[in-house]
Amino acid sequence: MKKSNLLFGIIFILAFTLVALSACSAPATSPTTGSTTSPSTPIASSTQPGDTSNTTQQPADIIQLISPADAKAMLESNPDVLLLDVRTPEEYAAGHIAGSVLLPYDQIEGRAGELPADKAAPIIVYCRTGRRSAIAAEVLAGLGYSKIYDLGGIQDWPYDIVKGEK
Repeated sequence: MKKSNLLFGIIFILAFTLVALSACSAPATSPTTGSTTSPSTPIASSTQPGDTSNTTQQPADIIQLISPADAKAMLESNPDVLLLDVRTPEEYAAGHIAGSVLLPYDQIEGRAGELPADKAAPIIVYCRTGRRSAIAAEVLAGLGYSKIYDLGGIQDWPYDIVKGEK
């Protein structure tokens, strides 16, 4: 009798494990649309700068990821681009991209008056690793800015940086 209980317990545990593992590998289904998503679904738009094919823009549609090379080229070709460093003053002083303006990500809404009045002005945001720049980009989109480029982290910037407060 004890042997059958042990065998039943092992079979039950194996069945439960298989069900749990198969649920983990199934694609997620949106409760509102019923469509499936996968971990590779981008959260930001893959459109190119200047692409206006999408007329109803949500924040993720207007925030574009930008490479260091493309950001550098944009900064060199357009003096109206605002380069926002959204890290802390201490991080900024330790090293920042030349021409950047310090505006910590958690102060953007409170200091919105310091941002361009033109909501179509191009803004590039960066932080140390990309987490805070993504948050800052969402805040800027919420404030109505429509040309937001997320550079991610300064750690990926292969060009010279400036040390000091200015």
